[in-house]
Amino acid sequence: MNSDIKLGQVWGIPIGLNASWFLIFALITFSLSAGLFPQAFPGISGVIALVVGALTAVLFFSSVLLHELGHAYAAQRSGIRVRAITLFMFGGVAQLEQDSRTPGEEFRIAAAGPLVSFVLAALFAIVSMIFGATLLGVMGGWLAGVNLSLALFNLIPGYPLDGGRVLKALVWWRTGDQHRATRVAATGGRWVAWGFIGFGAFEILLGGFVNGLWLIVIGWFLKNAADQTYTMSRVQQTLTGMRVSDVMSRGWSLVNGLTPLQEVLEQYAMRTGERAFVIRDEDRLAGILTLNDLVRVPRNVWRYTAARQVMTPWERVLRVRADMDLIAALRAMDEARVQQLPVEQDDQLVGMLTREAAVRHLQMRMRFG
Repeated sequence: MNSDIKLGQVWGIPIGLNASWFLIFALITFSLSAGLFPQAFPGISGVIALVVGALTAVLFFSSVLLHELGHAYAAQRSGIRVRAITLFMFGGVAQLEQDSRTPGEEFRIAAAGPLVSFVLAALFAIVSMIFGATLLGVMGGWLAGVNLSLALFNLIPGYPLDGGRVLKALVWWRTGDQHRATRVAATGGRWVAWGFIGFGAFEILLGGFVNGLWLIVIGWFLKNAADQTYTMSRVQQTLTGMRVSDVMSRGWSLVNGLTPLQEVLEQYAMRTGERAFVIRDEDRLAGILTLNDLVRVPRNVWRYTAARQVMTPWERVLRVRADMDLIAALRAMDEARVQQLPVEQDDQLVGMLTREAAVRHLQMRMRFG
């Protein structure tokens, strides 16, 4: 889930908003300003109701952020870096750099979010009791209810919900098989998703079109996330134990740094089908030139632009070892947002790892075992 707007950092973790967040923020604000507050205070002005509704919506999403920060805190306590936290139309997501290493870590990270929501529900309930039938009291009562609902909803035992991760931790602890536990939790997520979709369709038949449609959308989102988790578990199990050397290409094009880009395209890319080329300058490796680097240069100067003018210098090129775990190398490729990585062994270039080759190898292993 990408952040379209950066809000800042907490504990070094980037916090951002996805564009879909604005839709749900507007819907919640409208619902509160047109429903809850006018019903509780019949004489309230439209402007005040709108302002208080927006403030309540901000506090709600602040609660969601604290829920995700609960996950992040538990992850960082376990030594797992959190890449970012993003708020979007279905709530929030904390993006962890790696999976949990033990069932205990998985359980603690999963349970931290709902625990924060339960605490917030209690605090807002206290605010509601103290201020009673005032604006602040009504706000507190609503926020207590939604935080309690958020905690209980997330404890439903199915991926990608927190309850699914708790289920994964328990199955992992019981069986000792992380991949099996992930698939059990993802299967639970599928059943939960279909339950939401079915209940939403039933709501529509009863005349509750908006609520029914919303349940179907939530169910569809959960199903897609569960399906992706199930597939990724199979992929990771298939690649477990493999090294970069099992997949890398042992041949690559070595291009003189003075070669014009037009010649690189015609003499190398078109003939070999490669998308990245090792650039040499005299007797040393100078850098890497990719087709993405080439297309960023105006076509009319390709004949007059040397490869070394556009390449990424070798000292800035991310490289991996031939004996490195393949899953870790592919994760590094994703983080660097590149399609290939040079492979070294004893400080010598020995191959090229490409995403295309890894996917092709994965497909063969999944098909034939």
